[in-house]
Amino acid sequence: ERAAGPARSGSQLLRMAGVDLARVERLVAGGAEGELRGELGGGAAPLVEPVAREAVEVLVKYQGYIGQQEARVRAARKAAAAGVALPAGLSYRAVPGLSHEEVEKLEAAQPATITAAQAVAGVTPAAIERLLAHLQRARTMRRAVGEEVG
Repeated sequence: ERAAGPARSGSQLLRMAGVDLARVERLVAGGAEGELRGELGGGAAPLVEPVAREAVEVLVKYQGYIGQQEARVRAARKAAAAGVALPAGLSYRAVPGLSHEEVEKLEAAQPATITAAQAVAGVTPAAIERLLAHLQRARTMRRAVGEEVG
């Protein structure tokens, strides 16, 4: 007989590979024991209305990624509010992930700050994230080199 694992919430189950909302509903309706034996409880009303099922599954399965993305957006807003300066002569071609169009527009505009870069038409929030990450990596490298030399 199979040993019982730790208790899991519906959202924890839904994040597991191969588990969808219908299976979680069956577990709730019939109990975990019934599901493990293949005895599905029937007739229970769905936990989520059919129209919202896909949205719920996507939200639960990807909430970790969504949280990371929200943190990046907050960091970009914070950098913009702080007026983070862009180094003069910054090579936008060296920034990984920028599109050709974004490189051209940033090179033409030569923004002095992240705020100014955000205002350039055609430069996406994702491009600003990549630019901030590039600046952070460059700062980290300069510190590492400075520590080795000093």
